[in-house]
Amino acid sequence: MQTVKTDFDINVDLGASNGTSLQGYVETTRAHLVHVFGDPAMDDPHSWDKVTTEWVIRFFDTDETIATIYDWKRYEEGTPGLNEVYAYHIGGRDGRALELVKGLLDLGKKVL
Repeated sequence: MQTVKTDFDINVDLGASNGTSLQGYVETTRAHLVHVFGDPAMDDPHSWDKVTTEWVIRFFDTDETIATIYDWKRYEEGTPGLNEVYAYHIGGRDGRALELVKGLLDLGKKVL
């Protein structure tokens, strides 16, 4: 049985995500992400950039792990709706970021 260490900082400086890249996806709702991780660090539904919503999380496990959760190229659609199921992108420097995010989202499902 896998355990998830839940020692983390949420919405650290957006600059902490420099050097991260796509590690995978999680299908979930914005409401569930807010339930587990709080409000996003960046939330601009009118953004013309490639991302309108982003969480940046610093996990403190064996090494410091940075994970980002973000929408990608929503352009006309804007930020995903609160209860819209969306395949959010998970960024990190390695697969540990995806593993930690998925683990916490799964734990969060049990308390809803």
